[in-house]
Amino acid sequence: MYRLTDAGVALGSIVRGLAQWDELWLIAEAELVGAKIDFVMWDVRQHAKRVDEMSGRTVICFEFAGVPVEKSKHWLVFDDQGIDLCYIDPGFEIDLCVESEFVNFASVWNGYTTLTQAISDDLITLHGDRNLTVSVDKWLSITKHQPS
Repeated sequence: MYRLTDAGVALGSIVRGLAQWDELWLIAEAELVGAKIDFVMWDVRQHAKRVDEMSGRTVICFEFAGVPVEKSKHWLVFDDQGIDLCYIDPGFEIDLCVESEFVNFASVWNGYTTLTQAISDDLITLHGDRNLTVSVDKWLSITKHQPS
């Protein structure tokens, strides 16, 4: 049976520290690079909520840079029936547009940075209805993903 020496036991906290560093930095980076836009947007649709600031049909367009053009735009359509995710323009007036490099949006969605910080750093921009802009954290339900 193998037993750690006292020197090996003493390295335990260092090894655990390296594992935490790896989890925070290397795994996070790999996840963002490999993030699948369709999966992320379906997850956004699953967590989005209709809020009081929305009346009637509300359309939110997501425009992503850094992805193939056919994957660069997605629309969430909120109405009395529920929420739809559209991969082609649904033809309705857009109430709010969310613009970002996809990797930056994925970083926020996966909890590696906050939405507030990404907006402050101009990594995500919001154009359109002021009420939707200030309530983005409510309807996007992004707080479920934020680091504690």
